[in-house]
Amino acid sequence: MEITIKLNCLLEAIKHGYANPNKEQVGMILGDKSHWYLSQFIPMRNISTSSVVHYEPHPDDLYSVLSQTTHFHKDAKLDLVGTFHTHPHSEPTPSIIDILGTSYDSEKELDPKDVGYEAIYIIFSPSLAKISFQYYDGLEFGFKPVNVNIIN
Repeated sequence: MEITIKLNCLLEAIKHGYANPNKEQVGMILGDKSHWYLSQFIPMRNISTSSVVHYEPHPDDLYSVLSQTTHFHKDAKLDLVGTFHTHPHSEPTPSIIDILGTSYDSEKELDPKDVGYEAIYIIFSPSLAKISFQYYDGLEFGFKPVNVNIIN
């Protein structure tokens, strides 16, 4: 799996991660899913009551982002291509919460019929200044690493 991300998109995500480095930050990444081109970062508010170790996008922010994409409008110019969040004080590798969170209903036991959203998951650790890019196919349990091309 190979993706292309605009440098400005990546820098905006990292900047958001540093904005409050002791709490998980979250945002969505828009672009062209047919070519795995990530072009626009949109920061979101984290409303989780456990925001040091968990994120939950504010519903208004999420609706605002999704309403701009093919998720809501088939003729929209942008797709929801990925999500971004931080691990404030740990490695930027997917946690079990991240893995379970890819299915739409992480409250119930994992079922092969559950389908998540195929996307790129970017995790940034502000304390370690490290970032990881993962791919989730929407079907299989777990993430896969990706090759990243950064362009201006």
